[in-house]
Amino acid sequence: MKPKSKELLLILFLALSVSILISIKVFIYDGCYAFDSNDDANHTFVNLKAAQDIMKNGSVPEINLYNNFGTPLLGDALTFPFSIQSITYWFLPNYLAMTINRAIIAFLTMIFLFLFLRSFLSPISSFVSTIIVFFAPGAFWNFAHHHYQMTLLCFSWILFIQTRLLRSARNDDNRHHETMQRHSERTYVIPSKARDLLLLWLGYFIFILSVSLQLVVFSLPFLILYLPIMDGLKKNKALTLNLTALILAIVATWPHISLFFHNIADSTRANWSPYSSVFTTLRDQILSLLFPPTEWIHYGINGHFTVATYFSIAFIIFAIVGAISLISRNRKLLLLIILLGFLPAIAGFLLQFRYGQYLPFFRSVDSSRVWWFSNIFLALAVGSLIDSKWKSDFSIIPKAIICFLTITIIIFYFAIPFKIFEIIDLALIHKLIILFTSISLILVLLSRKQYTVGKLLIITTILLAQIPTLIHVMGLNMGSCSKWNHYFSYKEAATFQPLHLLQEMEPHYRLASEEYTVEGHDLKAIFADVLGSDARAIISSQLLQNILLDNKLIKIDANYFFTQPWQSDKVSELGIRYLLVKEKSKDLASKKWNLIAEDKDNERGYFLYENPLKPTIAHIDQDGNRHFIKELQLIPNGIDLELPDISKEGNLIVSLSFSKSYRVYVDEKETPASMNYLGMMQIPIKPGNKNVHITFNRTSWFKLFSYIFISIVLLISSLYFFTSRIFGYK
Repeated sequence: MKPKSKELLLILFLALSVSILISIKVFIYDGCYAFDSNDDANHTFVNLKAAQDIMKNGSVPEINLYNNFGTPLLGDALTFPFSIQSITYWFLPNYLAMTINRAIIAFLTMIFLFLFLRSFLSPISSFVSTIIVFFAPGAFWNFAHHHYQMTLLCFSWILFIQTRLLRSARNDDNRHHETMQRHSERTYVIPSKARDLLLLWLGYFIFILSVSLQLVVFSLPFLILYLPIMDGLKKNKALTLNLTALILAIVATWPHISLFFHNIADSTRANWSPYSSVFTTLRDQILSLLFPPTEWIHYGINGHFTVATYFSIAFIIFAIVGAISLISRNRKLLLLIILLGFLPAIAGFLLQFRYGQYLPFFRSVDSSRVWWFSNIFLALAVGSLIDSKWKSDFSIIPKAIICFLTITIIIFYFAIPFKIFEIIDLALIHKLIILFTSISLILVLLSRKQYTVGKLLIITTILLAQIPTLIHVMGLNMGSCSKWNHYFSYKEAATFQPLHLLQEMEPHYRLASEEYTVEGHDLKAIFADVLGSDARAIISSQLLQNILLDNKLIKIDANYFFTQPWQSDKVSELGIRYLLVKEKSKDLASKKWNLIAEDKDNERGYFLYENPLKPTIAHIDQDGNRHFIKELQLIPNGIDLELPDISKEGNLIVSLSFSKSYRVYVDEKETPASMNYLGMMQIPIKPGNKNVHITFNRTSWFKLFSYIFISIVLLISSLYFFTSRIFGYK
């Protein structure tokens, strides 16, 4: 078999194996699917349903009216209705769509990671390095989620195309002239650079529309600096093409980008995030790098606070030694690894655990996610160590450094741990990883007689080091499909449970749940066309939260939920007809709320109460007297209301969070709306008014496609310019 055929089989074997591995519980447990009952079920599934329902009516998906009095869809950090991975949701149930997406995206991610790393490493080293990158705790934990799972695929795709451009730019341009001369005037062959420009633009375009913009921003320094580090700034044609593709992709997606920053500026996450100060002391922060946090910190569903911060000591040490091995043989690659590997990794750590909490932007994001990208270049260092000749690559000083590292590891991990109470009972697998790392370093120092054994031991150690976090992230140690992990769940968790309670509620009325928003009942009520009230979105309005908090209606958690003491008057004014609580309420009973359904089989219990006023989501307020409007219809991005006859002027109150982006038409005449004391929309009406039309309008199909059209026109112009002038094609 030819070497290239063997390499192709290696790539396919690797990609298929990982694709099956991350879906393993689907095959083990009956009825088990690969989706998260938390973020997937409460964010992705409900928002994509809202977006697709709107698009089926030919409108731009701008707002989910069913979530927290209306939350935007375009520019949301979690929904991405125009992403590649959202296509499957049009044809399959949400839980099955996510399961298939993970398998396909994992398969493609492994291929493109391998192809990029193969540009620098041997096939075996590329194999090992690809596994390191994909199963790195932070990226692997978040691969489960819709808005993150395309990150490494898009990033490695762009890096791979950049590397092709780099190689192409270094070749003699005369071969392109010869190619063009061999064809008749009627034949036009697109040069490789033009093709790669198209692929780069497409890569950036998909990246921006498919992945959280926070991660796109984190990735840009890597994607911009890679080419100048490898080929300098002077006459760098590949860099010119790369920046052109990036700028034109930004132009094409500008409405999405601008809406994201518009939404996030007023969100509850703008100045706060659960990601800041995960570890509170310097001691804990150091321990989190040297010992797996899962062994000495409580591990819960928010496992990214523990698992995702862990770097295997084997990975750290082998990356350092691998970088040292490049000093004498490839200083350009060494520079790349230092600037895009070590420095960003250290900066991410300092921002996340030391200084980020004092900085406005970094306080609200997880800065450790920069590791998702720096890990690729650190893995290059590990692969370089495996590929090195060892004896000829290490002079006296590097050998002294390696010797010092070896002695330090042996002393620290086999003597000091007995004095650190958190890790007295360090698991056997971690002891083996440390032992194998030490032996590998000793073999590096010896002659080439131990060359093969040493490299096999390094590979074994690296692969062994992936197992603990892989097991924790996927919950393989739990003996169940869904217990204490977010990678798998049963399909029932994708919908409102218990289902019979949802069936007791009438469509287009509003529900509020007294429960932590992780439960997601308010959001999943959309599957019966019931509107929710609790906040569960990164772009939930900070202003609305403050108003409801001042009125003592809510309790803060990751966002907020409605809670007692129940103020029936204000609850009614917000249009809330149903309350879902976890125990029978004497308070609600005393206020004449009716217990219409309950679920005692559930271990916690759920009790559904109905407001005696049976309020709708709109009412007319005339001198404090309320008249609820039943003649209303929810439409894409808005609502239509038929007004009853009124004898005097008043205000129409609609329980949608006030936003200047709403356009209000009373009898087809645009009318300004204002915000009432509860943060809802207030519209003046007078006798004779018949119809009110409200629509959320920030963009349009024309605007969206105009930006794409402009980008494509500029792209075609760039293709002609680059192929005919800069690169000498006529």
